[in-house]
Amino acid sequence: MAYKCTLSSGDNVNKRGWKLCHIEDVGLKTKIAINTLSLEILMKHFKLLMAPSNHFLIPLDWGGLGEVPEVIDEIAAIEKKDE
Repeated sequence: MAYKCTLSSGDNVNKRGWKLCHIEDVGLKTKIAINTLSLEILMKHFKLLMAPSNHFLIPLDWGGLGEVPEVIDEIAAIEKKDE
């Protein structure tokens, strides 16, 4: 599976100085052809990808912090507190 599309420059948060991060990983983590995956798996990942509650932004200069489990855990705790 290869991603072959790009967002327009007006919609690209990176060009605006931000990195889009996810609280729950949205990757499928498989080399299996996407058309062989179950609909349930695809729906779960699509919902995670699109859910605003699963997104957070950090300054692009700090981009690596968005991958640190401790940072993600703190963001998740803040999100749960706001529910």
